[in-house]
Amino acid sequence: GLRAALAGPVARRALTAHQVVFELDRARTFDAYQLHYYDHWSLAPDVLDYVKDAGLPVEAWEVGSFWPGSGYDPAAHGAETAKLVTHLLAGGVRKLVYLPVYHSPGEIAGVETWRALYGADGRPRPARSVLDRLKAYSSGQWRRLPAVEGGVEGGAVAWQGGTVLVLWSERPVELRPPSGTVVTTAALPGGPARPLTGGRPLAVGATPVLVTVRAPIEETMKWLRAS
Repeated sequence: GLRAALAGPVARRALTAHQVVFELDRARTFDAYQLHYYDHWSLAPDVLDYVKDAGLPVEAWEVGSFWPGSGYDPAAHGAETAKLVTHLLAGGVRKLVYLPVYHSPGEIAGVETWRALYGADGRPRPARSVLDRLKAYSSGQWRRLPAVEGGVEGGAVAWQGGTVLVLWSERPVELRPPSGTVVTTAALPGGPARPLTGGRPLAVGATPVLVTVRAPIEETMKWLRAS
């Protein structure tokens, strides 16, 4: 079905236009590549690798969550937002605009499918809390994680002499921080920061955790690679 669709005149015209844009990018006709992204968070690293092939800085002018149907879960939306934003920051995106802020029934769509940061009652959803927390670290130089045992994903940024990480894993994993290293964790989308004490391991699962490590980022990366 996909091959048949791509063989049609509409798809051929779209792909031709796309290649022309890439040629203009490589010729430095533009200052940045504008990314609109509403797909699943797990695809973001591959999409970024593809568009960065044009050689331009990537700016995400529209980022959000397309979640149709009645099974919408605000907490899960918040967790997915944390994963998506972390992948974008770790992939080199420095400008990121989340849309929509509010759903306006009847103006674009009668039913909310592009999920807003605020509910119909005007209250902020967990995704808003995620953006607020990650915004504090968005000016730093984020990095993708090295390959970590157990399939841990996320990103890292040097911050105030230490390191801030956002970590998650599709199956439960325990990471043991180096002896003497001060580590605090906070669940995303919301939760207080708690120190790891008594040599306890750092538990990583499907819910992203915001981790601060009182160690430089190079040391933290070595610890992750050795985990």
